Amino acid sequence: MWSKIWRRLGLVLLLGGTLLATMVGRYLFDGGLFHVLAQHVPATCSAIDLGGNTFRDMAVDQTTGMLYVSTGGASENTGAIKRVDLTAAELKLEPALSKAPTNFTPDVIGLFSMDGTRRLFAVNRAVADHPTLEMFDYGEDGLWSHAANMRDTRFQNPADVQPVGPDAFYIANRPSSRNPVETGMEMLLGRNKGTLIYNNGERTIAAVIEMAGAGGLGISPDGKMLYVTQPLSRDVRTYEREPLMGSMKNGKSIKVPGAPRHLEVAADGSLWVALDPQLGWGERAPAKGAPTQIIRIEDPNTDPKITEPYVALDGSFSAATVAVPFGNRLAIGSPVESHIQVCTLP
Repeated sequence: MWSKIWRRLGLVLLLGGTLLATMVGRYLFDGGLFHVLAQHVPATCSAIDLGGNTFRDMAVDQTTGMLYVSTGGASENTGAIKRVDLTAAELKLEPALSKAPTNFTPDVIGLFSMDGTRRLFAVNRAVADHPTLEMFDYGEDGLWSHAANMRDTRFQNPADVQPVGPDAFYIANRPSSRNPVETGMEMLLGRNKGTLIYNNGERTIAAVIEMAGAGGLGISPDGKMLYVTQPLSRDVRTYEREPLMGSMKNGKSIKVPGAPRHLEVAADGSLWVALDPQLGWGERAPAKGAPTQIIRIEDPNTDPKITEPYVALDGSFSAATVAVPFGNRLAIGSPVESHIQVCTLP
């Protein structure tokens, strides 16, 4: 009898070990362990100092070339949104708001610009556990004025905001704090409790219930596709969206060689994604000296092709979280750098 029990126990352990080895192997492969990186930085890059502030996020108006930069100040409620004209010969950081709202600590931002209508969205973390969404209208002087704000209990821990209309938007929520066991299983299985919500200006609904780590959002130039980065599963999800209700369907995966952070959509529809190429336990906080890896995904909806226009392994620009293209210029930002970098692509 005991011999049968031991044989069965051995079989269970063997099967369990095989399953665990398969999951670990998949995680290492998907995480880019076998992807070889080589230093590749454009020859011409300019540094734009942030004036002692901390980088948060960036967005560009593809119709004008105006880049908007969200920064955090040295003390509470001292952040700002600045602008850089990427069409100018001299790149400089200037104020973007005519007047900031009271108690304003901007984090991630999103821009809606279509047919002459513009609106800027910013997640405000002045009250850490209760983020709000601030909305700004574009003025004739080129500055943004505060128009409205929105509070919703479903704005739990926004990782990104993607406007799809003057009043409509998606928000990707990071999950709440997790214990190490949950984090490890989510990492290996590529699953997470991140959520994607949609607001049409009147009500908020859940567009995607669970995501493998909430990351960046992007919208196709025609507004028909939504793109979501998932750091834990090391992929970019592409969804067809229903414009009226904001619902999603036919989600497809594009595997990338690292943990994707934010993404931006270029005028030609290609995706530019900042990756964390290092393997880590769950989602890793950016660190000084960590590599910067920027990929471009061409034809994301039909036949995705991935190239690497920017890779910095020497610490010259560390741990980029956002890469924003405009024409032949590429703006890169990192929360551990004192400046943003604008490079001219070949």
